[in-house]
Amino acid sequence: MQQLAPGPRRLVHRRRHVRVAPMPYAAVRVGNTDDRGGCFTATVDFLDARSHRVERRTATEFVAARDNVTVQVDLSGPGAAALVDRWPAGRCATAG
Repeated sequence: MQQLAPGPRRLVHRRRHVRVAPMPYAAVRVGNTDDRGGCFTATVDFLDARSHRVERRTATEFVAARDNVTVQVDLSGPGAAALVDRWPAGRCATAG
């Protein structure tokens, strides 16, 4: 398992298409300390203010050897984003 790099985690928005509402996602950093590239799956638990899980979502991204990338872990939609208070730092990304 590879640790996600420490750093700020924030809820940001992206537009999939001009006519589609913004799709919320978490931007998390995944680092690969290995000598060869591979695919990593980042799992994020989105929590509400009482630390109850709103959603658990995953995203898979290729990370080159000794590199790191920002992975976008999508929420299911703006309704879920309104409930999210935070997501814990220090989660792991699994290689696969």
